[in-house]
Amino acid sequence: MIGFPRNLNKNFKVWREHGNVWIRPTDRVGPVYQFVEEAGRWKFDGPVGILDPQGAFIPAAELQ
Repeated sequence: MIGFPRNLNKNFKVWREHGNVWIRPTDRVGPVYQFVEEAGRWKFDGPVGILDPQGAFIPAAELQ
């Protein structure tokens, strides 16, 4: 993976969303990052949203 976030917690969560990989680097609340496949490698694409204290995902578009 290219551009892996440095604030990765040992209890991070990873899942696929629409063919891309989403990573929640913290163990509870915080940012969710997207990685996209490019030339056979996974490249950091930026934040896609956050998880709030109740565990609900809030897309980045709704945070503006």
